[in-house]
Order: sequence, then structure tokens, then C-alpha cells
Amino acid sequence: MRELAQQQYWVHTRGIQILLAPHATSMASDTVALGGEIPPYESARFRIITNDHILKTRFPNPDDGVKLMGQVDTERREELLRYAYEITPRIVEEWGKINPNEPIAVVVYGSVAKGLVKPKDHNDPSDLDMSVIGTITEKERRELLEASIPHRERIQQQMGITPQEGIKYPTLSCFKVRDTKILLSDNYSLAKKLIASSTFATYDPSGILQEIESEVLEAEWNEQYRKTRSFYKKSALTRSFDNMEKEISRAKRNNTPPIEPTKKAENYRNLQFEFETPALETIIFDTTERRSTSDEKIAA
Repeated sequence: MRELAQQQYWVHTRGIQILLAPHATSMASDTVALGGEIPPYESARFRIITNDHILKTRFPNPDDGVKLMGQVDTERREELLRYAYEITPRIVEEWGKINPNEPIAVVVYGSVAKGLVKPKDHNDPSDLDMSVIGTITEKERRELLEASIPHRERIQQQMGITPQEGIKYPTLSCFKVRDTKILLSDNYSLAKKLIASSTFATYDPSGILQEIESEVLEAEWNEQYRKTRSFYKKSALTRSFDNMEKEISRAKRNNTPPIEPTKKAENYRNLQFEFETPALETIIFDTTERRSTSDEKIAA
């Protein structure tokens, strides 16, 4: 049984507290312990989580999230995590029979990864969402799905509850096998969903998950940098024109020559230089309005 140290991230616009992935927590805590700042690309992780479409749909108002937080069952989460670690070596074994030369990663995502597990007697109990990712052909995907059925059914029986009217039966229906090319296609839409779900690996000796995350976070940060830089440029030009009009009016009133345009250009260059410094990461990070966090040890 592993112990995962996961930090909570408060999405205040949704009223919920999400557990960050263990590797994201480790990176943040180690950096802060050494007196450093969170890397710029990592700030994109909080933006992806905050803007997650699933959160916006399920928790349109903060009160909806607060209500769910009152129902979170940590013991049930630990139980589902045990099942995840129990089935992982079986999945890896079956993949070894299909393509032993190609590495894969087995990951947990969804409510279990985010720490938003509902009790098993809830009207809509939480499921165990798992996925296998790697360079996987369509033929291999189908073979692995079929080969894993006995293992998934066994776990299904262990994690299931006695069917009752009006109560959904929890399943391993959310067991996906995905090729990395698909995850990284369509502007990283599927990969962003994994990041938003605080996805972490139960098996990933080749670092496949973190490679995917690194590419996505870098692209997200660069895109936001481009948009924000464009905004500041436009704002600077607008202020420059406004100030110049005011200066011309002042010069006419006082019958004096206006300030040389070169001075305005120099001011703009200074503004542009200041914006292009590493302080940008603070600007992006602050837009999420991230509040205080606390470390939480989760037995997994």
C-alpha cells in the first residue's frame, strides 16, 4: 500500500477542493521548500483545472460544490484506490503478452484522483476511472480491452454494492485504452481533461504521463502568454494615444511644444520590457485566485 501526499487546490468559483496529482504536489512543495517559485508552465495546470468544462457543468454555482464537499467519503476513496493498485499489475501483465516492447502507463483519473468520491450508498456513487496510455494501435487496444475483462469483472465484484432501486451500480465501465497521438490531437482536448482530473499513474516506468503533461502545459502557457502579451501591447498603445492627445491639448492651451514622441516610444519600450520578464508567471498564477492550501496525506 502506497501513501500519496496530495495538496488541495481550492476552485473557489465552484466551491470545491480538488487534490492535485502526487507528482504536481511533490514539484510544488519541493520548489517552495527550496525558496523558489512555481515554474511558469506549472501555473498553466491551475488554469486548466479552473476552466474545466466538467466542473463548470456539475457545479455551476459555488453552493453546488460546497454541498458535494459535505458528502465526500475519504474511506471509500482509499478502498477504490486499493482496487486500482490491485488491478494494475494484471493489466500490465496482459499488455506484456500483446506488445512487450512498447511501454505503457496505467493511470487513475476522475473523482477518485480528484478526491471527490461519494459514498457507495449514494444515489449516484463514484466510479473507478482508469486508463492505459501509450503508443497503442487500434488492434492492440481491442486486444487489451478483451484480455482485461476477467480482471475488471473480479474487481467489479469486490467494489460493487448490493443493487438497490434508485441506486446506480458502480462499475469499471470507465476503463479506457488510448494512444498518445489521440490524447495530443485536437488542441490537446483529451490530454487537458486528464490534467483537469488530477490524473496520476499507478504504473509508468517510462514517464509517459509526465511527458504528455509537460507538452500540454508548455503549449497552454505559451498560448496564454501570447494572448496576455497582445492585450498589454494594445493597452499600452491605447494609453499612448490617449496621453498624446492630452499632451497636444495641454500644449495648445499653454502655447508650448508637446513632449517629444521619442519619449513616449521609450516609455512603451520600458513597459514591453517589464512585461517580458519572468514575473509573467505571477500574473497568470494570480488570475486563478488560488487561496491557501494544506498538505494532506492520503493512503492509497
